Amino acid sequence: MDYDPKAVVMTFCEIPLTGYAKGTFVKVEEAEDGFKKHVGADGEVSRTKLNDETLVVTINLSQTSKSNKFLSAKYALDRKTSKGKGPLLIKDLLGETVAFAPVAWLRKKASFEGSDDITSKEWIFDTGRATYVNGGNNLV
Repeated sequence: MDYDPKAVVMTFCEIPLTGYAKGTFVKVEEAEDGFKKHVGADGEVSRTKLNDETLVVTINLSQTSKSNKFLSAKYALDRKTSKGKGPLLIKDLLGETVAFAPVAWLRKKASFEGSDDITSKEWIFDTGRATYVNGGNNLV
């Protein structure tokens, strides 16, 4: 079994994102739980299926990544014209994990931190309906 961070491909608006930060560089999660539990006064348990198929995707880039400028420009375009959204793809080429949203957008600009070392920039995306398979990395 192999895992290689270079084999994790991320694109936004079909443009590859590069310059991943050291450590955790991407996190994909469902925006809401899939089910909500309800326990009645007599202890009877039931549940409600929640139909939120959206994702929250957090991408951490090195402060030296050229993709920061691209994402800043997309965010600025979206704030000005509402045309900074587009498809978002995260795929592990050596595994079976894939997340794809035909429509995604940035919540806000990444913050700036000055340091005597290279820092990371955290970009948080919200998506419309998305497909997400957490297939892991178990290919032989």
